[in-house]
Amino acid sequence: MDQAHCSECGATVAPDAPWCTLCFAPTLVPEPVPAPAATAHTAAAAEGASLYPQITAASFEPPATSWPCAQCGAQVPMSSDVCAACGAGFLAAGTLPTLRLPLVGDLSTRSKAQQFAIAGAVGFGFAVVLVAIIALLGALF
Repeated sequence: MDQAHCSECGATVAPDAPWCTLCFAPTLVPEPVPAPAATAHTAAAAEGASLYPQITAASFEPPATSWPCAQCGAQVPMSSDVCAACGAGFLAAGTLPTLRLPLVGDLSTRSKAQQFAIAGAVGFGFAVVLVAIIALLGALF
């Protein structure tokens, strides 16, 4: 039996093996393919125009994020707290969102202790409703 050797690692391989079983290097030499006729793409490549975009380190950087100014609408980089166009701050006092609950009012005007107590009462109310639903479902099935 005739033996061949891998050109990469020197391992013994079968003469008809498509690749080396040790280093996976191809062992069969492909026959040369005739060059295709010149086309518009190859002519453009020959003139120096690239068929594919150039990949650089900047290609992998995330796009710059920004916030829209509430006063003038300009896009401001996230690293800045103040709009360069009009000087408005990020979430200025007049643009802060408010949370108004029935029977409670605006939560932003409450102290932290009051906010905590309100959150506990709302959570307790949800728990009571959940237990009632589970009990009702248990009675039905």
